[in-house]
Amino acid sequence: MPDAAHMTALLNHYGYLAVLAGTFLEGETVLLVAGALAREGYMSLFWVGLSAFMGGLGSDQLMFALGRRYGPAFLAKRPRLRRTAERLAPFLRRHDAAFILGVRFAYGLRGVAPMLAGIQGVSPRRFLALNALGALIWAVIFSLAGYFMGAALEMAFGRLDANHHFALIGAALIAVAGAVLGARWWWSGHPPKK
Repeated sequence: MPDAAHMTALLNHYGYLAVLAGTFLEGETVLLVAGALAREGYMSLFWVGLSAFMGGLGSDQLMFALGRRYGPAFLAKRPRLRRTAERLAPFLRRHDAAFILGVRFAYGLRGVAPMLAGIQGVSPRRFLALNALGALIWAVIFSLAGYFMGAALEMAFGRLDANHHFALIGAALIAVAGAVLGARWWWSGHPPKK
């Protein structure tokens, strides 16, 4: 295992690119970890937030463009996704700003929602403006949440070396993921096992 100085050098060299790439997908976990690492001094909170903003904005713009171009054909081949899109479409048509801003925080819908906005004909300028605002709010909230999570870990366990810090962050993220999955299962009416 590399020592803390080597880990810091690796994160300073590749860390922000990893944040950018990780947030291009559903990147809350990456952003929480990066925020905690910023608290420990391994990364800059500003650059973590900026990388997350760019990754989140870029991914949604790409999905929006794909939705405008290929959306109907894409949905035609995926009946389950089509049903989800049909349920969300009326809300999007009535409240496009709330939809575009809010769906970024709805775990699991972030990838398909921009595509749906493209399919439903939201103007590219309007989508870009709302998407940029949503990406900024999302990046600030989750990078600060990670930063304060790092502070809470430090208060609970004291200042740790990089390896212990990664292990605690990993354990915390596994617990959060379990809670999210459990909540999703509960809210879905806990479907019976097949």
